[in-house]
Amino acid sequence: MEHAMKKYICLFLSTLMFLTIFSPVNCYARDGKKVIRVGFYTMDNYQECDENGNYSGYFVDYLREISQYTGWEYEFIQMNYSACLKSLNDRNIDLVCGVDYSSFRTSTLDFSAQPAVTTHYELYALKDNDTYYYNDYADFDGMSIGVLASCNHLDALDDYAAAHHFSFEKQYFGNTAQLEKALEDNTVDAIYATNVSHPSEKKILASLPSFPLYFVTFKGNPIMEYLNYAQTVILNVNPNFEHDLYNTYQRDIRNYRCEFTRDELDYLATAPEITVTCDPSNAPIEGYNENTQTASGIAADVLDLVSQYTGLHFRYIKSDSFSDALSKLRSHEINMLTALAHDYSWAEQNHALLTTPYLNSSIVVVRNSKPQSHERDIVALPNSFNLTNSILDNPEYDTEDVVYYDTIEECFQAVLSGSADCTYADNYSANYLLSQVKYRNLSSTTLTAMTEAASFGLSDQCDPRLLSIINKGLACISSEQLDSIVLQNCSYREDPSLFTLVYAYPRISIPIILAVSMALLSLLLGILLVHSRKTKEIRVMSETDALTGLYNRRAAEDHISRQMQEDGKNPDCVRPLISIDLDKFKQVNDTYGHLEGDALLIAVADTIKTSVRNSDIVGRIGGDEFIVYLGNVTDKKDAEAVADKLCTAIRSLSTLKPEWSEISASIGISFADRAEIEMEELYIAADKAMYSSKGNGRNQYQIL
Repeated sequence: MEHAMKKYICLFLSTLMFLTIFSPVNCYARDGKKVIRVGFYTMDNYQECDENGNYSGYFVDYLREISQYTGWEYEFIQMNYSACLKSLNDRNIDLVCGVDYSSFRTSTLDFSAQPAVTTHYELYALKDNDTYYYNDYADFDGMSIGVLASCNHLDALDDYAAAHHFSFEKQYFGNTAQLEKALEDNTVDAIYATNVSHPSEKKILASLPSFPLYFVTFKGNPIMEYLNYAQTVILNVNPNFEHDLYNTYQRDIRNYRCEFTRDELDYLATAPEITVTCDPSNAPIEGYNENTQTASGIAADVLDLVSQYTGLHFRYIKSDSFSDALSKLRSHEINMLTALAHDYSWAEQNHALLTTPYLNSSIVVVRNSKPQSHERDIVALPNSFNLTNSILDNPEYDTEDVVYYDTIEECFQAVLSGSADCTYADNYSANYLLSQVKYRNLSSTTLTAMTEAASFGLSDQCDPRLLSIINKGLACISSEQLDSIVLQNCSYREDPSLFTLVYAYPRISIPIILAVSMALLSLLLGILLVHSRKTKEIRVMSETDALTGLYNRRAAEDHISRQMQEDGKNPDCVRPLISIDLDKFKQVNDTYGHLEGDALLIAVADTIKTSVRNSDIVGRIGGDEFIVYLGNVTDKKDAEAVADKLCTAIRSLSTLKPEWSEISASIGISFADRAEIEMEELYIAADKAMYSSKGNGRNQYQIL
């Protein structure tokens, strides 16, 4: 009996211990929402709390974005980094942000499937410090470096110093303000930090290797599955989410000025003059201004900024054509060409070194709206261009009959006159030429699988330091500056004249000539008509998906949001949003190629448009995903009927071609359950319903 009693007591204690250790006590509910306890340690710009208890920073905003998909609320529990990890291991909290991965931690912790951020530390000195220079490791030996006492990555600094053979003395500080004050007072030579205030007053001495930081929870905590799902959806919806969020909180000192090594400064001290040439007929990317004897266009404006950031001096030398400019580069008559395709084989053939690309463009095919009578396409291509080689080497394009011209504009003229059926060009050059009245009968189509980047090409006999200096100058140019340069150069300014009006509108040429008194009014009318047409074309192009002709993502969202507001005035409207994702589309793409995939997407788009009302809003929001908003619908069954009709109609496409035999659609429907609901929230609900359809076997619709 006594033995049996001991047995039951042991069993009871074992059960109690199991429940204590493995019960998920950390998460609890508040007003029906799951509350996640987050270990919160202070990390400048990543996790901060002001004197009023307001939390902010990169990780805080990331968690708030995640909560939109999980419905979580957070309780931030402040402690230092080590205490956060210990508390997590003890299962007293659920989550810690910004933990670097190490294999020994995986036995007790679960890491998020994707990093939360990738960051790096740098060594900063005062701007006017003449003792230390960028990556000048020999002079680093014996320097005094200020660090935060709470820093978790001091080992990385030790390893970096050992790898570059210099020793240093650490001085510890309690917070960032004390750290930067020590630098300003010359108490330390440099500080070790991820970012600094007043970056224009400091310079970077060294950039340490970057490393990823993760969200972590204790082993087996089910919240990680939901966090991974939310993170995946966030990055699928907006691939730039982390980049944009990082830029919100981090300011890179390299946006202010270049950091040069001592060798690079020695090179700049010699004040070398860099000789530059360009293609004189490649607007808007490059050109030559005869009046000022200097280059013009996007490349020239970018090079002006490089000169400002680096102190380099450029002198332009005129070339008669791109072939002439390329010849000067190959023969080392000049140091630099302003635009060279970023292709290493092409650069090697031309004895050139490539800088970082400063411009990326898609490639378009240009045709005449009036069909030609040639048996097969005659293709006009510019001579000596890397694009020409790319087109000729691509088996997808019919280039049996090719006629070569010196410039891109001559190729356009050949297509306009009927001497050729089509030509190819980068989208910047094509749009610039197509905006001219004389090319009004030409139109372009984007080749989705082909792009080209433009770099500065340096002679391979140049000093290697020049390449490094120019690349550092390019890195200082912000995206806003580059966008401004492109906008200023891509607007073709055609001088209004009587000739232009007659050329564009031959039917009114005789009245213009006979009625001189009406010339000014007719000219003004002509300009307004051209401007109106171009404005309308630009607006339509900006809203239209190039492949299917449906609204693109941005336009669909704008139109749906406006229609939702209008429908919201009627309380009986259910405001249904339908999310459509094709099943087995990737199989068609991978097996039969992108052209077959594109044909299927066009067929699906046409099917959707014919299956709904003209007043309904249909858009392609990416890949094989479509959305439909049904306006002025008061009965949810009507929306369900449309979804069922779409399932049947899309599935019927499988009978049209054997390549499409497996195609069907998974559809999700969501309804506005309250007046103030936003389009984004309605879309997320429809998207979840769509994924539910996929999970339940595809070729069906689900309602959320």
